[in-house]
Amino acid sequence: MTAQEVRYWDEPLECMPRPQLEQYQLAKLRDQLGYIRERSPFYRRKFDSAHVVPGDICSLDAVRRLPFIHKQDFRDAYPWSLLSVGREELRELHASSGTTGSISLTGYTVHDLATWSELIARVFGCAGAKPGDIVHNAYGYGLFTGGLGFHYGAQRFGCTVLPMSGGNTARQIRMMRDLRPDILCCTPSYALHLAEAWRGLLHRARLSRHHHISREELSVREHMSAILRALRERRVLEFAELFQPERGVAVLVVTFLALLELARELLIEITQAECFAPIYVKLGYAQSA
Repeated sequence: MTAQEVRYWDEPLECMPRPQLEQYQLAKLRDQLGYIRERSPFYRRKFDSAHVVPGDICSLDAVRRLPFIHKQDFRDAYPWSLLSVGREELRELHASSGTTGSISLTGYTVHDLATWSELIARVFGCAGAKPGDIVHNAYGYGLFTGGLGFHYGAQRFGCTVLPMSGGNTARQIRMMRDLRPDILCCTPSYALHLAEAWRGLLHRARLSRHHHISREELSVREHMSAILRALRERRVLEFAELFQPERGVAVLVVTFLALLELARELLIEITQAECFAPIYVKLGYAQSA
C-alpha cells in the first residue's frame, strides 16, 4: 500500500504528533480513572488496596502503579458488580463462553457502542477500505464480540455489511461468488488450521485409486447422523478420524460440510488448544446433556 492509498477515519486524531497524543491519552486516562473510582465500589477497593489516587497519575509511565484486574475478578463480579453505571443504562451485553465454569459478562452503554464503532471504523480505514465497499463479515454474531463489533464499525465507515456469521461454508462461498465482496472479516488462525487439515485429507484422497461413491453416500444429513453416532461412542475424536480418504474427494467434501453444519447448529464443538495442536471434535452441550 502506497502513502497515497492510506486512508484515515479520523485523520487529525490518528495522525496527531506523539507529544500531543501522549497528553491526550493522559487526560483521557485520568478522566476514566476518576470516573470509575467515583462510580464503582469494585474499582474503589482496587485503587485503595494499591494505595493509588487517580490524581497521582501524572504521566503515562505511572500506569505501572495501577492494580491489575484478573480473570477471577470477572468471575467473582458476575453478573453486575463491575458496572460503573446503572444496569438500566446498558444497551447490549456480551459474554465469554463459560467453558471454565464461570461466565465473564460485559455491558455496553450507548456511548460504549459509539466508541466501539469509531475504533473499528479506524481499523477499516487503516486496511484501505472505501465507503460503499461490501464487507463479508464471517465473525460469529451473538455473545462473542467479534461479529457485531466489525458490523458496527463497517457501517460507521460507510460500508455495506453482509452479516454472514460463521459456519455454512457452502453458502458463504456462494455469497462471495455472487456478491464479489471487497473485504472479508474472519478469525485467521482457526480458518487456516482447518484449511491445513482439509488439504491433508484431500491429498490422502488423491492417493486413493479406487473411489466408490453412491448417491446415498453424498447425503450431508446422513453424514451428520454418522458423525453424531461416532461421537456418542467415543465422546472425543481427532478431526481427521472422521474422514475416510479412501472413499474419495466427493465423500470428504460431504463429510466436511456435515461437520460445519453440525457446528453451526451447536451439536458439536471443534476445538484446538493452541496453534498447530491437533484439532478435536466432541459433542455439543445439547447432545451430551
